[in-house]
Amino acid sequence: MLAADEDGYQLGRGYHISEALTVGGYFSAEYKKSDTEDYLTLEDLAVLGYGKLSDKLSYLVELESVDFYKVDFEADTDRANTKPAVERLYVDYDYADVASFRIGKQLTPVGFWSRQPINVLRETTSSPLLTSQMFPRFLSGIDANGFLPFDESISYHLYMQANGDIDDRYVNIDVDKHFGISLEKELFEGVQLGGSVGWFEEANEDTTRYGAISARYKKGATTVTSEAVWVSSDRLALPAADASAVYLQWEYGFAPKHTIVSRVEYLDDNRVNDQARIGVIGYSFRPVYPVSLKAEFQADADSNNDLFLTSLSVLF
Repeated sequence: MLAADEDGYQLGRGYHISEALTVGGYFSAEYKKSDTEDYLTLEDLAVLGYGKLSDKLSYLVELESVDFYKVDFEADTDRANTKPAVERLYVDYDYADVASFRIGKQLTPVGFWSRQPINVLRETTSSPLLTSQMFPRFLSGIDANGFLPFDESISYHLYMQANGDIDDRYVNIDVDKHFGISLEKELFEGVQLGGSVGWFEEANEDTTRYGAISARYKKGATTVTSEAVWVSSDRLALPAADASAVYLQWEYGFAPKHTIVSRVEYLDDNRVNDQARIGVIGYSFRPVYPVSLKAEFQADADSNNDLFLTSLSVLF
């Protein structure tokens, strides 16, 4: 969410009521077509409130309904989900550049993509598989973060959770414990490199260790991003198993407001005997930054899983 003006409403910036409260939100409408699916959905509808309580203390509340309304053309049915869930709910305490703290339900600070979940803020409708299958997207705990005192080009996140999720309705992995550390360094202008290691325990007491690396290159109209994650799981009812996933994405803004995107993905998950080899080609149009119209085609190694996606998303 962008910072609001002194007062009033502006598209993409919300309605600024006071220093302590700005109200905004976003929505995303999506159409998906494949051999097995054909539906139109108002996928996300979210309301946000945020503000500063003091010079060092701020907060954010995000309530979201996923699949708010869905029309399934394949099954000739429709359904609604109007009850919102707590997507994010946290307080920030900015003590100093070397140590700040975020407490509450927040995004797990691993890599680049996992910290950019809102459709309108990215250039493809879909997200890489590793963002949903390899580690928990959300952390209901505390994240200590800042810049290392001996090298301000390196930022860190030290995060921990020792309880259940504040609201587990839309979490991808239901965990009771989660601990990890992430580092990110700007090697030189336009080039960033990051890494994470972590451990989590699910509600069923299965435990998983993970490691991740990420890299981004940005120069002019070109952005190249890549992330890889490896996990090893110890399971109570099944043998131990591992998984790995990686993606490489290229974006090029070939004209103002217009971007073409390509992505290749690989996933090998021995925990559920799942393999995926996916290629994505897409196009994004932004008449203004808070409004995004996107279309993409995904080609799978198994052609039965090929699909077409398009979406309209708005940050308001």
